[in-house]
Amino acid sequence: MLERGEELEVLSLLLDAARAGRGGVVLVEGPAGIGKSSLLAACGKEAETRGVTVFQARGDELVMESSYAAVRELFWREVGDRAGALDGAARLARPVFEGEADVTPDRDRTAAVLHGLYWLTADLADGGPLTLLIDDVQWLDAASARFLVYLGRRIEALAVLVVVGLRRGETAGRGELGDA
Repeated sequence: MLERGEELEVLSLLLDAARAGRGGVVLVEGPAGIGKSSLLAACGKEAETRGVTVFQARGDELVMESSYAAVRELFWREVGDRAGALDGAARLARPVFEGEADVTPDRDRTAAVLHGLYWLTADLADGGPLTLLIDDVQWLDAASARFLVYLGRRIEALAVLVVVGLRRGETAGRGELGDA
């Protein structure tokens, strides 16, 4: 990673903070081809060498209309493999993993699902620190983008580092993540 020492050092410090229970969010932003994906990959490798569990997802133009597509990509394997992953407050996130989540404009239902996804993340982090790597966030579905914003506003007390890659100038017509 030529000339990325400063960025790698910042990520290293944030990984240390997450391991100590102080979460954070990093935005890696730039034009196409500048190396955002490589920086996310390097962060993931460093996290794994430090014993931090890594979950990955990528925004995708083809599935951006499918609610919670990126969230399912992040957590699907863990939810399927871990008995009780959707117990307690995390049970409110079940609709996300049981098929197409209802995206009707019911604020209470949306808030409950976001709350459940937060607690799913918190419960997973209780088992050890996490790094969530989400690339191409400009192409996230709106529901996944809302979850990232929701999580980012509450992450300080979690052993979770969220690193997102955003291609500057491409928002796919959504202000969800960009505005936040």
